[in-house]
Amino acid sequence: MSTFLIFIAGVVLGFEIGRRVSAPAPVAPQNLEQREEKEERKRKILALIAERGEIRNADAESLIDVSDASATRYLDELQAEEKIVQVGDTGRGVSYRLK
Repeated sequence: MSTFLIFIAGVVLGFEIGRRVSAPAPVAPQNLEQREEKEERKRKILALIAERGEIRNADAESLIDVSDASATRYLDELQAEEKIVQVGDTGRGVSYRLK
């Protein structure tokens, strides 16, 4: 009987620990602001592409006033979201268009 009770206690405890571990963490206000700013920057990039038909990394850089690496990350995210496509392989020959 005591083995059964230990088993049940272990199952209950395991479920409770699993529930607490898998619960999503609350979003901190600054993280929410950062996400909104990021989404706004991506909207600006999409609007510029729609206006011009095609842009380069340097265009995104100057539009949203970020570094080359940050502009690349924004463009990569938009590609991953399947909103834009990359034209060209590397370097100055690369441009981006709406999908």
